[in-house]
Amino acid sequence: MTDSIKTSIDSKKRLWIDYPPGRRLIEPHVLGFSRASSKLLRAFQVEGASSSGEHENWKLFTVDKVQG
Repeated sequence: MTDSIKTSIDSKKRLWIDYPPGRRLIEPHVLGFSRASSKLLRAFQVEGASSSGEHENWKLFTVDKVQG
């Protein structure tokens, strides 16, 4: 999944991901690490599921939870 994310960042293309609670369309911007060494993705969510109720907003995703 990390390679797909990096390719999307480099080519500035949107990416569909499955991330709880469901499918999301995102514009990935930065990959990095938390203080606990978890791989994180900063992205702008364009549409799709949202546990916070904010379907269009900047989000921070834990890469290990990203599917598909």
